[in-house]
Amino acid sequence: MYISKLSIENIKGFYEKTEFKFQNGMNYIVGNNNSGKSTIFDAFKYLYDSKSVNEIHSKESSESSVEVCLRGEDLEELMQIGDFKKFQKHVYQVDGEFEIRFRRQSKEETQGRKNINEKTILVWNQENKSFENITGIDALFKKFFDITFVDADDTPENHLNAASTKTLGKLLSNVYKSIQETSEWSEYVESHRSLFNDSKVAGDIQNIENSLNQRLNNQYGNSNFRLNFTIPDASNFVKNCSIESIEEVNDAQYSVPISGKGTGEQRAVMIALLQILADQQSSLSEESGVNNMIFGFDEPETWLHPKAQINLAEALCKISEDMQIFVVTHSPYFIRELHKEGLMINISGPESGARVNYINSLSNMGLNRLSADAVNYYAFDIPSTGFMDELYGHFAGCCMNPNGGTADEKDIERKLKELIPGIPVKNWTRELKDGSTRTYQVPTCIYVRNSIHHPENNYNPKYTYAELDASIHQLEKAILAIKNNSGKFICNCPS
Repeated sequence: MYISKLSIENIKGFYEKTEFKFQNGMNYIVGNNNSGKSTIFDAFKYLYDSKSVNEIHSKESSESSVEVCLRGEDLEELMQIGDFKKFQKHVYQVDGEFEIRFRRQSKEETQGRKNINEKTILVWNQENKSFENITGIDALFKKFFDITFVDADDTPENHLNAASTKTLGKLLSNVYKSIQETSEWSEYVESHRSLFNDSKVAGDIQNIENSLNQRLNNQYGNSNFRLNFTIPDASNFVKNCSIESIEEVNDAQYSVPISGKGTGEQRAVMIALLQILADQQSSLSEESGVNNMIFGFDEPETWLHPKAQINLAEALCKISEDMQIFVVTHSPYFIRELHKEGLMINISGPESGARVNYINSLSNMGLNRLSADAVNYYAFDIPSTGFMDELYGHFAGCCMNPNGGTADEKDIERKLKELIPGIPVKNWTRELKDGSTRTYQVPTCIYVRNSIHHPENNYNPKYTYAELDASIHQLEKAILAIKNNSGKFICNCPS
């Protein structure tokens, strides 16, 4: 099961109804600061629990809503289990997959005798073409998917904690269940009974009970109270679990609590636990046929060394083979790994036209590798001399001479003007062997390329940032024109 679509309206900076489409597996979200990337996570949290996010509603409107579509073959099987049967008529097929839709809204309204408000979960009725509330589904809704978020400012303690709702606690949940099945637990239960019933401790307790009842009888009349020491639940023992680092110094071992380690290492341990939890869920899904665990990571690269970022990105890609992952990132190291398997969702600020753009491939230029410069350009809209030079070499070699060899500047200029009629040009001046100069017009990309490769030439003004960006666009347009004519690239570029 996975989230195929999220629709929000008047949620934070998204005033109009905005739709996000996702794929099963890896989804990564990029965009400038304050463009609304983290709003996706806030919307999921709000849908899951209306009190989980402060100031979720846009100030522009008092009516806000979040809708989510869940898809998956396991939905059909889930509808045959226990209370989930309530949703049987709400599951329908779209594009060959089973789907169900849920909604939470701020607008208050009445359905029959039911009051619908922000605390109410609504489910889509395909027959009536409307959202409705079914008695008893608000808590049941949360069982459809277990979504775990790691926020950019999340403290590791929120996950390195053995409480039942924390990551470590979820991992240990099966541990305390198995504790009660052991002979040691049976012996403990018997020891507990003896301690509080047949020992000196029982006598001391009896004395306290007698004193309590005597005082109450004297003051209030007849009373008969006793102190009851129930057997602690096995989970109480597990909650006392903590993570420690065992370190050796001068042949001596020292135990250092995880809170005493650096933030980077704490986050590394936290994310490793999430990976183990994902592995466990994957194993359970193979047995039950239902996988409802979803992870969301907001800037997981925070505090991590670039090498650790690459390792984590590779691990998340592996996890995404079995479950849905959402990643908000600003790291080119992350994106270079995630783009191999994932769908990139580029979010722009409210000043732009289309705020949500989907990119299945970071480059359709026929490059046989994705450089850091290419990532920064396609994911973050940052042009660089390195990427411009990379495209120039690709065009001069693979595109113009797919069977080997490179083209000279005159050939490249001629081909560019042929492929892009009216291509913008600039005057380029160079010194001849006799000391004189010559000025001629060249496409902007050749001007910029010559400026990069001939820094000793002082006859030409330095290119601008806008001209660098325009040069990349020129080369992209020319490369795609060749691709459209031939149908494919034959790339002999070294990897």
